[in-house]
Amino acid sequence: MPRSKLRSSMSIGEIDSIHATREKIDIETVTVNNRIVKRPKFLQAQISPSFRDVGSVETDEVEYDSYVKWAITKAVQPVMWPPWCVSPTTTPLPCSSSESPSDIYNAEPYTYNNLDGYLMAPGGYMQFGSQDSLVYTDEIWFWAIGCPDDKIVVEVYIVDFQATSTDESYMNGDWIMIDKYFAFGGTRGWFTIKAPSSNGYAVFVHCIHSGGVV
Repeated sequence: MPRSKLRSSMSIGEIDSIHATREKIDIETVTVNNRIVKRPKFLQAQISPSFRDVGSVETDEVEYDSYVKWAITKAVQPVMWPPWCVSPTTTPLPCSSSESPSDIYNAEPYTYNNLDGYLMAPGGYMQFGSQDSLVYTDEIWFWAIGCPDDKIVVEVYIVDFQATSTDESYMNGDWIMIDKYFAFGGTRGWFTIKAPSSNGYAVFVHCIHSGGVV
């Protein structure tokens, strides 16, 4: 019986659990046209092997018959805010969000200096709209604050052009207004605001606008 184990470059603190879905083959007995027939029966089972840190994360071996599929559930990291490197001297202009995220990971609603928004840990993201619920994506703007050299990536899928456009903005420890033009004339699609895993600290995002749901 073949065996498989998973190795990952992720650190052990980034992983909550690892699952393996494996297919096993059994023999079942059935009656066909008054005859007893034996035939193979394919069974799927999910197991959670233990894993350890040996330079890279590695699981125990898993036995399977025809295939095994691995899945990693990432751990949500606690976020402390504000970090020492954020010291704003300015204040964002008054505004309120026109969008709510349709998907969110390693980010959470947060209020900073009486401003509502979202706190994104390194590796976190917020997606606005989807293939089934498009938003206007010709202009996206919001306020953000984060540590110098950390950045925010805005990734947009434009349905009318069937193309992805990506832009990034670096933080400087103070409030910055991020205003991105990706297309003009009522373009539709969906977009994601990401805090890359290479960031050293969290980023706070306030007041996300894209023009409204279509």
